[in-house]
Amino acid sequence: MNKQEIQGYIYGILTALCWATSPIFIARGLEGIPSSIWATAIGSSVATLIYLVLFLWNKKGKALTKINKKYIYWQIAAGVAGGLGILSRNIALETTRVAIVIGIVQLQILITLVLGPIIQGEADREKITPKLIMGAALILGGTILIIYGRNL
Repeated sequence: MNKQEIQGYIYGILTALCWATSPIFIARGLEGIPSSIWATAIGSSVATLIYLVLFLWNKKGKALTKINKKYIYWQIAAGVAGGLGILSRNIALETTRVAIVIGIVQLQILITLVLGPIIQGEADREKITPKLIMGAALILGGTILIIYGRNL
């Protein structure tokens, strides 16, 4: 395994840690905030400030002039999808338990398996393998157990 792959795994684990704790914080905060839209706005504003500080700290302002305009639309689409996803998650967290919401969110792997190769093309990064399909099936099974398990 090379340095870049190790870095990818480390950041993947960090992502899992952050995404696992974030809904817990959100659910707790929603107890005292009258609207999930406000909660989303507060969280998104804090994230934006963090990104701005990191951006300025790394002095990457000149990199903006090197952005290929053709690809900016993909980032806009990602922002729209991410923002709507965060809002939807917050609304779901208002109405049901964190474990149920996050279990359902894990079904994203199924959508990724379908859309990834379509959007990415035939890139090796998004190749679907039998192991990947098996892992997705196990996630689906686990999600079903999380949602219906207490009633079985």
